[in-house]
Amino acid sequence: MRGRVVAFVLCAACLVAACGGSSTKDSQTSGGKKYVDALVANYNKGKASGATSVQYTDKQIRCLSSSIVDAITVDTLQKNGITPAKAGGGVGIDKLGKKLSQATRTKLGKAFLDGSCYDATTELAKEFQASMGTQPAGAAKCMAKEVIAIPAFQQFIGDTTVGINAGTPFQGSVKKALQPAFTKCHVDQSKIGA
Repeated sequence: MRGRVVAFVLCAACLVAACGGSSTKDSQTSGGKKYVDALVANYNKGKASGATSVQYTDKQIRCLSSSIVDAITVDTLQKNGITPAKAGGGVGIDKLGKKLSQATRTKLGKAFLDGSCYDATTELAKEFQASMGTQPAGAAKCMAKEVIAIPAFQQFIGDTTVGINAGTPFQGSVKKALQPAFTKCHVDQSKIGA
């Protein structure tokens, strides 16, 4: 499971090599648009080289890039030396780590999971299906629907995106937060990763 979810998150990190945002929609400012363009270009580079498993459309990736910029803020990016020119090559937001507050990292995770740019439930269900072993029919889709709304899972996605080694969502405090979803979706946890 870790490999598939990490692939989902690495796709996110590939996309997110730079970002910014605020309540005034940083992504719509001239500076914010440069970060959005850099994120889109970085994702397209990864997509062309086969480095991403999630195939977003141009509209989806632009929307997601805007949400990422709005979650982090242009000011935060600039204060941390992240320019649009440095967006790729592992010097972007994947290096921000705990320089971002827990709230900002959770907001970043929500940007990937809220469904406003693409069908996150379907994408996550594909990842779960491939890594949860033999489970009852519909368990992966059920889990995807459930975990998207769990703050601990949102933070896991945000943490992994900014380079915090969050491990797997099926361990520690995240696993504890997911227990009601495992029960509701009839997931046999002993088969995860099998």
